Amino acid sequence: MATARSVKLSTEDSGVFRCNPRADSASKASQLLQEDMKVHNIFFNDSGFHNHTAHHLLSLFALGASPEDMQAAYRRAAEYQRPARPANEEIVKKLSNRDEFKALAGKREEYPHFLEFFQREIDAKGVEAVVDEYIFKGDEFADDMLAGGVGHSGEKTLVELQNDCRADPRLRDSAHWADSNKIFDGVLKRAPEEMMKVASQFTVGPDQIDQRLAELINAVAYYTGAAQNPPKRVKFDFFYIHCVNSSIFLPVFVSQPWISQHNKQRLLEWKGRMDLLVYVSRHCAEPRFDEITNYKPVKTWEETFAAAFANREEDGHAVKLLRTLAYGEKVCKPYENKNGFPVKGDMWLKLANMVADSIQGPGELWIRSTGFPEAWKDVPDRARL
Repeated sequence: MATARSVKLSTEDSGVFRCNPRADSASKASQLLQEDMKVHNIFFNDSGFHNHTAHHLLSLFALGASPEDMQAAYRRAAEYQRPARPANEEIVKKLSNRDEFKALAGKREEYPHFLEFFQREIDAKGVEAVVDEYIFKGDEFADDMLAGGVGHSGEKTLVELQNDCRADPRLRDSAHWADSNKIFDGVLKRAPEEMMKVASQFTVGPDQIDQRLAELINAVAYYTGAAQNPPKRVKFDFFYIHCVNSSIFLPVFVSQPWISQHNKQRLLEWKGRMDLLVYVSRHCAEPRFDEITNYKPVKTWEETFAAAFANREEDGHAVKLLRTLAYGEKVCKPYENKNGFPVKGDMWLKLANMVADSIQGPGELWIRSTGFPEAWKDVPDRARL
């Protein structure tokens, strides 16, 4: 049985989307996840970039990767991880005090103490009670952990709000290529009011949870896949793909009976608003939808997964992206005729082929800040037939 300190997977634990997960891979994933938790830090550099190993391994497992594929992926990731640091018992005890907790929260060097603290909390109270207390309780302390506030059900879709962002020059141009952090030094510095005005229009009504969840996945798949720059080779933006990849966690949360309807609405609203902020931070990349609709797929879903498994330069982002796209096809199908769902039918498989092909091409796997011309200067042109 899995606990806060012990990882134990089975083929029944492969998440919201799976493709023939293997029993031997469940054992291997459990072993590697346990090792990762024990020997690696959550941050691997001084900029706060975090260890993606757990999500990578779980995605490989869910998509049917072999133990050998998982071991190879783990070995590549382990090369740049930092070693785990021990928890300080005195600091761990202090975290029971809310003022001490808030004073230390967000400081990278305090991670081992928070890990130990929350392992103890989960051991004592269970996952549901701890998540509810620290994220969804609705008091000031919990709202510091999850930005709060629910409005009335809105009319606009996320795709319409993306269009609004592009149409506002002050918002569209708020991030500059030279900005070190294009969210904090760009959008939130030069156009905070404009950003809040647009983002606040994305709301989720109590009867909209399933549809809005699907819309969230569709909208980020749309702006991520359509952010191309012909005649340059197809490439995906590193920041945009994180908006897609993180969407896979949403159905897990909204399916939990112990999370209130109100808090499920809040969670989806803030994910949608964050997706809009990330979209703007990369200069509101102009969507070229025909890049998706006209793409000629030659691989099946399973073949796109295999292409990612076999790519020894791939660091896990492509596997996670492919899995979320495959799930998106499934969860968006009931809403294909609704407004706000531009990606439909075989476009999901076309997107998967675009991903698989893009990581095989020359140059870097991903580009960064796709809406800026500078991001594309080293990307080669497409091969001419």
